[in-house]
Amino acid sequence: MKISELSKRTNLKAHTIRYYEKEGLLPTRYVQRKRNNYREYGEDAVTRLLLIKEGQLAGFTIAELRELTKGDESSPATDEMQVMLIERKLVSIDRKIGRLESFKAYLTKRLALAGRKNGFGV
Repeated sequence: MKISELSKRTNLKAHTIRYYEKEGLLPTRYVQRKRNNYREYGEDAVTRLLLIKEGQLAGFTIAELRELTKGDESSPATDEMQVMLIERKLVSIDRKIGRLESFKAYLTKRLALAGRKNGFGV
């Protein structure tokens, strides 16, 4: 598929897709160059880009995502680095979830109080 189709399917702008390619997050197995130098993307590029988006939402940096997605070139050192990175991110995500749950509880209480004050019966 062309970059415009990939952009629509992933909700990413074309320049963002090209940036990910330049940064090594979308290696050549996901993108082929045609004779006219146009990029042609396979179906697996959609999955890869959606994974990258989710990783960024979870707080991964581009460098961390690059390290995490090196699984294809697996070596003991790479595997060890990936394990450490994943463990750190899981701790970070758990902290964020805890903070969000605390804030949600606070907002829920405030909503209930505001509802009672104003007779909304929340």
